[in-house]
Amino acid sequence: MAIKIVALGGSGAGKSLYLASLYRKLTNSLIIDDINEARKLNQICNDVLNTTEGEVTNPGTSDFKEWKFKWQLNIRKSKYNVGSFTYLDYAGGKINEISKINEIRETSKEKEKLLTEIKGAHIVVVFLDGVKLIDLIRQTVETTPLSPESAMRLKAWLNNDICNIIACLKRTDCPIHFVITKWDALVFKGFNDLRVVKNILTATLPTLQEFIDQREKLQSEPIRWIPISSLGMNIAQPIYDNKGTFNRMGFKRINGNYPNTIKPVNVDIVLSYAIIDTLKSRLKSLEKLGIVSKIVAIFGVEYIFEMLPYPFNLFKFAKLMYDIISGIREAEGSNNSQQPQSIDNIKNRKDALLYMIAQHQQKIEKFEEEFPPTVWDKSVSSPQPY
Repeated sequence: MAIKIVALGGSGAGKSLYLASLYRKLTNSLIIDDINEARKLNQICNDVLNTTEGEVTNPGTSDFKEWKFKWQLNIRKSKYNVGSFTYLDYAGGKINEISKINEIRETSKEKEKLLTEIKGAHIVVVFLDGVKLIDLIRQTVETTPLSPESAMRLKAWLNNDICNIIACLKRTDCPIHFVITKWDALVFKGFNDLRVVKNILTATLPTLQEFIDQREKLQSEPIRWIPISSLGMNIAQPIYDNKGTFNRMGFKRINGNYPNTIKPVNVDIVLSYAIIDTLKSRLKSLEKLGIVSKIVAIFGVEYIFEMLPYPFNLFKFAKLMYDIISGIREAEGSNNSQQPQSIDNIKNRKDALLYMIAQHQQKIEKFEEEFPPTVWDKSVSSPQPY
């Protein structure tokens, strides 16, 4: 199973740090063939903890960067490759540069490359900077106005970064996930209601709400909203100057010491949704053919999952996979009686693939207990707990 993820977000949103923290959290199952690439991701996690200055260092990206991973399930002495994914990290500032080029009707290789990548993506992940969202909420619910610098930064983020990203999203029909970074900072400021964050953002940007409404009419699955912390909760906090302008993320001292490791929260949920929503999207594509026969669906499943390299009963496997994807779509996938119930039952790559899918579905179910996807209430407009 191969998945192509394209990451979009403004400068400093946390796209590169997210990937490094994901690799750190899933280091036993994510494999990078290039050892130098693996070192780069580990170095990002190490460098972000600037314990000398007590602040978070933002790595950033200056151009296109494509990362390639393999999923590997290690069971006793056996290793099963169950799929792969690519993550295209695109510099936030480039989005705005491309938009300016477009305004004067000039072509650009960067623009063409970006739009081509978005069109070919299975999932597009939009990273929303949690610190910018804090300022947006403050501007909406507090009587004290933002500092001029904060207001200027927020206006540029809304009118440039977000609007230009929306324009790019219109080029694809694939599932879209909005990832709210620095959720720990939002929680620290008391803005821990995901409904509020989503509703204030869409109320401020009617074009975003209009885009979401249009997409949800076309997709069987809603646009996802996923709060994450690449550092972890209670590790850092936003530091503001005496004018109330955000300055940096500073580390909290624990027993007098700065933290020496990150503890990412929900970063793997982004990947879990990418897997499950890609499966659902591909199943929907098969169903659009209007062909009921599962015999025909076999060929689609064979194409989707890059069939295994050793001989086995193709019909039985394809039927099982079709049933499991259908079951996931009906929220029954994790209860499919044919799925391996224990890691000890895995005997081959087929079982490993089914087990991996079930594990990600279970992660999503646990996540949605805390952040139910159906809680959106447009009447919720001010910070309040669930």
